[in-house]
Amino acid sequence: WLEARPARRRAPVRTMSEVGRWSAELTPPERFATVEAGLYRSAFPSEASLSFLGTLGLRTAINLSQERLVHSAASYFLTNNVRVVHLSDVVPVDVADGWMTNDLLKEALDYALDGAAYPMLLMSSSGNHGVGAAIGCLRRLQGWTMSAVLDEYRSFAAPSARYATELAIELFDLQLLRQPEVMPTWYLQLQAIRDDEPEWHVTRCTELHELGQPLPAYLSCFFRADQLVADETAAQSKVVDSDDD
Repeated sequence: WLEARPARRRAPVRTMSEVGRWSAELTPPERFATVEAGLYRSAFPSEASLSFLGTLGLRTAINLSQERLVHSAASYFLTNNVRVVHLSDVVPVDVADGWMTNDLLKEALDYALDGAAYPMLLMSSSGNHGVGAAIGCLRRLQGWTMSAVLDEYRSFAAPSARYATELAIELFDLQLLRQPEVMPTWYLQLQAIRDDEPEWHVTRCTELHELGQPLPAYLSCFFRADQLVADETAAQSKVVDSDDD
C-alpha cells in the first residue's frame, strides 16, 4: 500500500582535478574588484583571466598605463567587441614617480562616469597607482572621507603605496569633470541622495529646535559650517512661520 518513491538524484561529485580546472577557468585578474555596479578595476588581464572577464559582459576597457596589453588580452577584447581606450593616446601618461596629472585623471573619470560605456573595466599594468588614483578621485566625488579614500588605495597598493599618488588624489579638482549625458545607476542614486539632503537637514534642525535641543555633533561632522548656519537659520524661520499660523 505504500507508493514507491522515485530515487533521489544526487548531484554529481566533482573530483579535485575538475574543481581545480573550473576554478582556473574563472580566475580574476590581479587586484580585481567591483568598484560600483557595472564598474570594475584590475591589473592587466592575463591569458588565464580572460574567461572570467567574459562573465562581466564588458563594453569598455580603459588603460591608464603607458604599457600596452599582451597579445592574448588585446585579441580577446577585439574578438568580443570590447572597446579599449589607451589614455596615453589622448594625454601624456607618466606615473613612474607615482604622480598623476589632472588631465589624465580627468580623462579617466570622464570615461568612468559615462553610463553608456558600461560595463567598464579600469586597468593599468599593475592595478596599483594609475587605477588607484582614478578610483580615489571617484570616491571623493562620492563623498568619502579622505581617510577612507586613502585606506582603499593603500589596501590595493600595499606594500608600495606612494605619497605622490595620494597627494594627486587629494589635490585633484573635481570641478574639472563634465556632466555625463548618460549617468550610471550608482551616480543617479548619489545625485538623488544629495538632492534630498538639504530638505532632510532643515527638517531635522526644525525638530531639534522645537524640542529645545542643541545640534548634535554628528550633524556638525556631516555638514559644512556654512551649511549648518544656513540650515539652522532656515529651520528657525520655518518654526517662526508655523507659530504665526
